[in-house]
Amino acid sequence: MMLLQIAVPSHPLTGTVAEWVWLLPVLPLIGFLINGGISLFSSAHIGPSDPDMGHGHADAHDDAHDDAHAVSEAEQHGAHGDDHYAVKPHRYAGVVSIIGPLVLVASFVLAFAIFSEMRSVSMTTPFIQRYFSWMPVGKLQIDAAIQLDQLSMLMVLVITGVGTLIHIFSVGYMKEDPGYPRYFAYLNLFVFFMLVLVLGASYPVLFVGWEGVGLCSYLLIGFWFSEKANADAGKKAFIVNRIGDFGFLIAMFLLFANFGVLDFAGVSVAAHGMAFGGSLVTAICLFMFLGCAGKSAQIPLYIWLPDAMAGPTPVSALIHAATMVTAGVYLIA
Repeated sequence: MMLLQIAVPSHPLTGTVAEWVWLLPVLPLIGFLINGGISLFSSAHIGPSDPDMGHGHADAHDDAHDDAHAVSEAEQHGAHGDDHYAVKPHRYAGVVSIIGPLVLVASFVLAFAIFSEMRSVSMTTPFIQRYFSWMPVGKLQIDAAIQLDQLSMLMVLVITGVGTLIHIFSVGYMKEDPGYPRYFAYLNLFVFFMLVLVLGASYPVLFVGWEGVGLCSYLLIGFWFSEKANADAGKKAFIVNRIGDFGFLIAMFLLFANFGVLDFAGVSVAAHGMAFGGSLVTAICLFMFLGCAGKSAQIPLYIWLPDAMAGPTPVSALIHAATMVTAGVYLIA
């Protein structure tokens, strides 16, 4: 599908590096696809069509057998936590160690270039780029669009900057884990969804990133899923966040029912006609705050956060300290 890129012609950022803003989330997505492909490829062990022929080709499958045995033994003995049981690094660890952090470094460099450009111009309105019509259903007209303003730019710098450091730290921390490519695939995917969350120009696009980071949180908290406690911790985080997301959905339904639009610019204009402190605005804000409470682990939806430490330590740094829990703060703003 050819994407039709439409920017506001009179905006100061038109024709600058800011028009490459779409590449910010795409770079981590590319990292996810490559590392995810490596993870799937390295875990696939295809035997001969005739089982009786397998004994004659044992040498050809030694590496695959050894890797599979190492993964199985590591998971049974808890290789992630037992220093006395070490496994050899994944056979594609070198490639993954380059691709995983490199896409984040590239995103941060681009983000800093856009930030520098924004500082050199006077921005009074957000820079919005529309790529294609996503949900053209009757009165519901939602575009796949990105909005760049001072708040989203600040969040992008935090996500890509802190995310880059945590990716680099993970290279050493997770180097002997048998699920090394899978780990970086999940980490890259999380950054992709977090950037979609803060760059979306409407509540539904933001909600795609909102749900995506919840999915990645579940995958990373339960990364060592062979242990039931870890798997249960991931499920607990996923279920509790769904309660908050229900509130977010109700808030969006109320917005569309009363305003007929769901993009930030349209809602901002329509909101001026609402009664200050009225029942409608209070209901919308409270339902939206329920979503914030779930994602940012606030009372009463904080119960998933202590168990989230079951995941690798870099996950706690990226998701539960630096980025995902700030999604609720971003939504309030």
